[in-house]
Formats: sequence, structure tokens, C-alpha cells
Amino acid sequence: MTVDTPTPMERQHAETLLVIGQALFALAKLPDTPDAIALFLASHGVKGEPCGSADDALAVWLRRFVPCAVRSFQDRVELEGGRWSFTLYHPSHVRRFVVGFDAGEWPYLHADDAR
Repeated sequence: MTVDTPTPMERQHAETLLVIGQALFALAKLPDTPDAIALFLASHGVKGEPCGSADDALAVWLRRFVPCAVRSFQDRVELEGGRWSFTLYHPSHVRRFVVGFDAGEWPYLHADDAR
């Protein structure tokens, strides 16, 4: 049996699928309500900047799992690595968390420097 060497495009697709899977895994760990998400992130030491798409609490959480650039918006998260990018849309409870976080709720999650 011979093993074919993957092409660069096949390697890129495999890397992209791996990162998407890691992001989905991290998002699936979040609880089902905005308040519970805030407590969960705080219990994991996550802090972020409200309205800072690359530095908000959700982006900080996701960067623990994915080896790429992460930007979190009120309705979606964007992952970007090299020559690919991917958008994952938030379920309603995560969207409500991001909106609340940006509005100043859960000040215990706010940081001057989340990096």
C-alpha cells in the first residue's frame, strides 16, 4: 500500500478543518445563558475589552483553542489563518452575551489589557 503525499491545498484544507473543529469545541463548552457564560469565562480567568473585536472576552477564550487570528463580533466570530478565513455565527445566547459584554455588563470580565 502506498501513501500519497498530500498536496499543499489538501494540507491547507485539513488545517482549516482542524481549526474550525477546535473553535466549535471551544464554543460548545460555553453554557446556555449569557450570565452563565460570564461566570464560566471568569472562572477560567478570561478578561477582555468591550467592543474590542480581537480582544473581547470571547475572542480571548477562543484564542486558547485555535492557532489563528480571532475577531469576535456581536453576531459572529471570524477566524483567519494565512490564506484562509472562516466565519462562525453565534447562537442566540452567545450573541446576547457579546451584546451585554459590549454594553458594560459583567465588569469583572473587563480588562485594561486583555493580551
